[in-house]
Amino acid sequence: EERYFESGSCTSKDYCQSSGVYRLNSDQSATRLDSYSRLVFSPNGKLVGFLNPAAATRYNYYHIGYILLEETERGISSRRVFYFPEVGGFMVYPDVRDYAFSSENNKLFIIYDVYSAYFERSLRIQTFMIDIKTGILFDYGSISGASGSLNPRLAWAPQGNMVLFFLTDVTPDNQYSLSIFQTKLDSGEKLTPYDQGIMISNDYFYITNLYWR
Repeated sequence: EERYFESGSCTSKDYCQSSGVYRLNSDQSATRLDSYSRLVFSPNGKLVGFLNPAAATRYNYYHIGYILLEETERGISSRRVFYFPEVGGFMVYPDVRDYAFSSENNKLFIIYDVYSAYFERSLRIQTFMIDIKTGILFDYGSISGASGSLNPRLAWAPQGNMVLFFLTDVTPDNQYSLSIFQTKLDSGEKLTPYDQGIMISNDYFYITNLYWR
């Protein structure tokens, strides 16, 4: 059994940087894993999705526009890289924001932030699903707005047939509003509203841990 943790800091609500991923050893010492960031393991523990921290530089506003996948037993020899469709626009720097494996360990869903450094906010989020066996990338729709800059989160249904998205956006009167959207894989519905404005506040807030039982 191995344990991993990641530390970092945020200088604003939409600008956070990781200081590193660490593996906790049996003697309670920690080994830094320099080429890994934001580890997400599959439910069976055999796969791990992650980002390459070296790809985040000041030239791209510390955003990372691709995701990596490895088998935990084979490590770097099994590494696969998945790129997303190119996004155009002036000072636009896409960023992988959140991702999660399906309960059957064979799919990976991703929230992809189309971020504008000019406007200093997200223009929209795009959602994708990777079929891990075939490596095919499927486009699952987009939503315009600033939610990509406000810690968007997703959760798979335990049955693997639905994904919920918890998205915060700014209302016309400058309040923060959290809404839920759903994508149904069996019916083809993409990012349809599930519940709007479940939390509204004058102060910025965000979800940290998210589970679906």
